Amino acid sequence: MSNLINELENILKRYLPEAEQAGLDLSDDNCPYRKCYFEKLPSEAAKEALFLYPNGKSLYKKYQEILNGKESKKLISDNELCGLVRDHLKSIVDIMDENEDEKAIKFILAIDDISIAESLEQFAPGENLLHKYVYGAIGEFLLNELPNDDSLWLLYDWSLEKSKWVTVSAFFLEDFIDESLLHKKNFFRPGFNLWLTRNNNHYWAVGNKFVGNSVLCKAAK
Repeated sequence: MSNLINELENILKRYLPEAEQAGLDLSDDNCPYRKCYFEKLPSEAAKEALFLYPNGKSLYKKYQEILNGKESKKLISDNELCGLVRDHLKSIVDIMDENEDEKAIKFILAIDDISIAESLEQFAPGENLLHKYVYGAIGEFLLNELPNDDSLWLLYDWSLEKSKWVTVSAFFLEDFIDESLLHKKNFFRPGFNLWLTRNNNHYWAVGNKFVGNSVLCKAAK
């Protein structure tokens, strides 16, 4: 896909003022258009750009799911949330780093109860340990395992900016990751399904400690 970034630039140039075209370089990490690439294109041009990728059909379908999910978040029940959290944790433990995430891995593997909390516990940013380790593991996995290709990192930058959640970027880019590293298809679908709700981080270890075998969660109202 070495020439793909140039093809993506040519598509974007059709819709940029002439004064902005000369210095356009989508391979530059600091290029502002990497984060808003598809917002600058009409729908047919966005589809054309995505179909340049070898898995264009699948990629375009996921792109539409992200756009739709951004516009409309689902309201779910507490019981539905318990199921989504269970599926999400079960998948992600396989990509967590044993050296950095050992306590979190042992805790997740030991979970046998995901219960509904009486109320949603409020955490300051970074304080919810279970969510912090799971979210961090996904981010590290992508940084380590995505091929070093500017056209892929453009997709990463766009999806992260659009959704504000690395779980969405993982879902979007899964087809580009070596299959041997993921034990099943749609590996990141559970995390994406959680993002489609209003409950991305509405789960936590009891007492916010990696002890015991219980997790609490509470759906947004």
